[in-house]
Amino acid sequence: MGAGCLTAFLVAVGGLFLFLLGPPRADTRKPLVLASLQLADNGRLFLIEERDGNLLEPYAVSLYRLDGSSNVHVSFLGDEYGHWWGAKLIPTTDTNRIEVKTFGMTQGFYSPQTGFTWTINKRGFSPNHLIDGKDVKVGIPSVVRP
Repeated sequence: MGAGCLTAFLVAVGGLFLFLLGPPRADTRKPLVLASLQLADNGRLFLIEERDGNLLEPYAVSLYRLDGSSNVHVSFLGDEYGHWWGAKLIPTTDTNRIEVKTFGMTQGFYSPQTGFTWTINKRGFSPNHLIDGKDVKVGIPSVVRP
């Protein structure tokens, strides 16, 4: 009975870490593209998770938009998250509104003009920021770079 309990415990702990850290990958220091979508204006939208240093909730999640003029915009969705399983960017009939789903649920809607509006947990709004190197100085993941 002792070995069975230990095995069950180890499986549960392993499952928890798999759920939080996501699928195994070679280099967790590199940003992971969870989903991407070609936009009607020839831009592209990327949902990206990056390590933030927290052990139990290790990722920061952001939406990056590369517009048709090669400008990059970012909406910071938050940090200290586990892996966003099943992430999807889904176009809607309104071209100014993209649904963001993860864990099988709608998390909110993104607008290229304004930013991301959460529909769960009353988290509010995450505006778009133009990454210009002056007012907004954040690294642009290589997959997003023009």
